[in-house]
Amino acid sequence: MTTIRLNDVTKQFDDGTVAVNRLSFEAKSSEFLVLLGPSGCGKSTALRMIAGLETITSGELYLDGHFANDVPPRDRDIAMVFQSFALYPYLNVRENIAFPLKLAKAPKDVIEERVGAVSQALGLRDFLHRKPGTLSGGQRQRVAMARAIVRRPSMFLMDEPLSNLDAGLRVELRTEITALTRDLGVTTIYVTHDQTEALTMADRIAVMRNGILQQIDTPDNVYQDPATVFVAAFLGTPRMNLLQGSIHAYLEEQLLVDLGAQALALPWEDPRSRRLARHHQERVIFGVRPEALEIVTHGTAGPDRGLLSGWVRHLEHLGHETLAYVDTGSTPVRLDINGTGEDDLDHQDAVGEDGQTRSISRIAKVTLERFRGGHRDDDPRERPIIDGRAPGEPGHRSRSSDLVVRVDTERKVRTGEQVQIAVDLTRIFVFDRMGYRIHTGPAVRMT
Repeated sequence: MTTIRLNDVTKQFDDGTVAVNRLSFEAKSSEFLVLLGPSGCGKSTALRMIAGLETITSGELYLDGHFANDVPPRDRDIAMVFQSFALYPYLNVRENIAFPLKLAKAPKDVIEERVGAVSQALGLRDFLHRKPGTLSGGQRQRVAMARAIVRRPSMFLMDEPLSNLDAGLRVELRTEITALTRDLGVTTIYVTHDQTEALTMADRIAVMRNGILQQIDTPDNVYQDPATVFVAAFLGTPRMNLLQGSIHAYLEEQLLVDLGAQALALPWEDPRSRRLARHHQERVIFGVRPEALEIVTHGTAGPDRGLLSGWVRHLEHLGHETLAYVDTGSTPVRLDINGTGEDDLDHQDAVGEDGQTRSISRIAKVTLERFRGGHRDDDPRERPIIDGRAPGEPGHRSRSSDLVVRVDTERKVRTGEQVQIAVDLTRIFVFDRMGYRIHTGPAVRMT
């Protein structure tokens, strides 16, 4: 079977725009590889360069081990499925599917056999005499897929083929696409901006941003072990909570991840503490997914969990669960996920609601004394209020929430309620100011 390999491939347009910047990866034989990223990140341009529809500015493309930069598109043995279906409106379904075989001057009996087989596999036998204009969107996309499959190519390239369909059809067709490509054993590169498609369909995911490859790995690894803060934020619904913070190491005692108004502590015995201690007094980005947070009754956090307190600002009821948006006094990190603007990765000392600067190191020292003394408030109402005033009190200034927490439907939470949040410290992420993951090794259960 065929492999597809890109070595430092770059595409620069005439106006100077660099759409793809030194992209390198290999799609293995029979692999289903998904290029994932927001609109404008260069994933479709990369696909078109593989197909030969765009020239490569620099770098090397190899198809099945053979240098292919200058190979004409018709000689690359590639079938491409587009977002727009690209069917011939004056031909019926049978003629559309058979068109590439007729162009290749295949015998009539071969054409009939292949068209019959692929139309049966894709549920199109009852529509062979109809024109594309009389079909639904899902049926037309099936015809486009059938036309690509009937050629029996060595490679499939799919450019967001499901983006124009409704949610129900997308679920149905993504199952059909993955089943068909695996049955055929064809190397497939699939482009999408939909993380659900990527996570459910891919053998591996290549995440792109602004023309640059961020990470390539299995869906589980990309989700559970993101290499950059962008990958962490892009995958997951709702998105990972990302907060500005700093590291403070107190040798032989513990390590604090200071979040501005509150802090989380790791015991010194945890191997992650010693690795993070190398970043003492450095500003970092703290990340935790909503499923690693739990609203708890006071005193039930457990040895491997930290506690934060905050106010519930907003609730979203989704039937099977509720999302609670909580203000803990921390400062969220703003990422331009869907555009090409600047990120808010670097940050200064936190500024309070009254305009006064709060020194992070001073807050860390106060927090350390609280941890050293083993102090835990018996009543959550006695915990320090983030901005000094409860919601509704005179002088209180409203602020946006900084944490999203998944809440089981059996747990009753009210807007405006002060809550405690248990943080699973074995599932936290720390990124440096440039947005790269600080690898701390596996977490250990704290005893």
